Amino acid sequence: MGQTLPKPGLRPFLPDDVPLLAAIFTASIEQLTGDDYSAAQQQAWMEAAEDEELGKRLAADLTLIATLEGSPVGFASLRGNDHIRIHAMEGQLFREVLIAGAERSGVHCSVWRERDLYALAAKQLQIAEAVLRKRLTALGDNTDGGWRAEHKAAALAAWMVLSS
Repeated sequence: MGQTLPKPGLRPFLPDDVPLLAAIFTASIEQLTGDDYSAAQQQAWMEAAEDEELGKRLAADLTLIATLEGSPVGFASLRGNDHIRIHAMEGQLFREVLIAGAERSGVHCSVWRERDLYALAAKQLQIAEAVLRKRLTALGDNTDGGWRAEHKAAALAAWMVLSS
């Protein structure tokens, strides 16, 4: 009989998440950056998790929490300055680490290039691309700080995962 896999999910950031996200941030620095950064650089980076402003920074960004069985296991924070800041890792490193961890846990991963995302989503969701764009734009109507292309892409990717 097959093993039941943990249920992955995405949800928005909540203020009560700060202590656990700070621990994830610190652990990822400690465990994943030793080959590329000195101990002093790692320590300076980890101090950002101890800063009382961490919660305010995460709340100001579009911060998504990755969960397994409802428990937070990672997070991504999208800033309005077109740079992605992800718990202690950037771009490729984050993607590779997240995929490797998920696959070790038996969780299927999907990775899409942003330029292909709308066409793939339209096909998967069976919704016209123009309609998708309008719906995603409408999702941001009540957000503070703008609703940029990267926010829409993150929401669309989440929609695709949740619909599959």
